Amino acid sequence: MQSDVNHMTKQRLLQTKGLSKEVRGGLNLGKKISVPKDVMMEELNLLSNRGSRMFQERQKRAERFTVESAANTSNVRK
Repeated sequence: MQSDVNHMTKQRLLQTKGLSKEVRGGLNLGKKISVPKDVMMEELNLLSNRGSRMFQERQKRAERFTVESAANTSNVRK
């Protein structure tokens, strides 16, 4: 019984030391990988997730605004 308590105490102490070491030194997640822009754009063109649908709607609004704005400026110049 006593040896089980000592073993668990030692385990907790080791875990605590490891966690405090990570906090002090920062967590090393390795090198950040870079994703090519065309791969990201391809994923944004999919309708499989909410983020890509929102991106496409935003693109349509921006395009519509640009077309309307260009039409308005050409009417003003005439």
